[in-house]
Amino acid sequence: MRITVGDVTLFFDVDGPHLVAEGTTLVERPTLVLLHGGPGADHSLFKPECGALRDAAQIVYLDQRGSGRSDTGPPQSWTWTQWADDVALFCAALGIERPILVGTSSGGLVAMVCAARHPELVATRKAGPGACGSDDAWRGAQRGSQAVSWKQTPSSCR
Repeated sequence: MRITVGDVTLFFDVDGPHLVAEGTTLVERPTLVLLHGGPGADHSLFKPECGALRDAAQIVYLDQRGSGRSDTGPPQSWTWTQWADDVALFCAALGIERPILVGTSSGGLVAMVCAARHPELVATRKAGPGACGSDDAWRGAQRGSQAVSWKQTPSSCR
C-alpha cells in the first residue's frame, strides 16, 4: 500500500488487525511500526521474524523515504529529523495512535528521534541492544545530535 506524506509517497504493508473480537466485544491490540535501517534497505528484513507477532499485535512495515518501494525525495531531505517527522505524519495520516516504534540500525535512531520530537505519539520508548540502540543514543536523540552510536540487531523482533 502507498500513502502520500508531505512531499513523498511511502510504501507500507500490514500484518494482523488492530481490533479483534473477544466474544461480543472488539478489543484493541497494540500497533508496532517497524523501521528498517538504511537508507537503501526495506521492510522485508522484518517479515520472516516479525510476521509471527501478528497474533498479538498489528504489525506495520514501513519503507522509509529513500528506501525500498517508497519515493526517494530530494537527498537533502534525508535527515534524522525528516525521517522521524515522516513517521509521525505517517501515523497521523493512518490514524495510528500510540504505536510502539521498533527500529534496527538507523531505523532505531529514527524511532528515538521521533519519540524525542513527538513524545505524544509513541506508546513507549524501549532503547536497548534488542531494539533501538542504547540510552546514550536516546540522550543524543533528545539533544538533536546527528552523531550518536547504536547497535544493529538483526533479531530485534524475537
